Amino acid sequence: MPCPTCGAPVALPAPASKSVPSDFPFCSERCKLVDLGRWADGTYKVSRPLTADEQAAAEEEAAERPSRRSSGDDDDE
Repeated sequence: MPCPTCGAPVALPAPASKSVPSDFPFCSERCKLVDLGRWADGTYKVSRPLTADEQAAAEEEAAERPSRRSSGDDDDE
């Protein structure tokens, strides 16, 4: 898949993999920070508020996703 910032190819994590690279879906930490800066300066914005159904679906999807942090890994940051 392409990096959302620069378009460089990014390998998808294996479905059975429990770990996801910290900069995924970006190709690098730099592209991840460029994207964050675009949100911070208002370049990106949400076009409209979510409906109640959309919000519920997003919360359900987030609850089904495995956590990026596993217990005991907090010391690395």
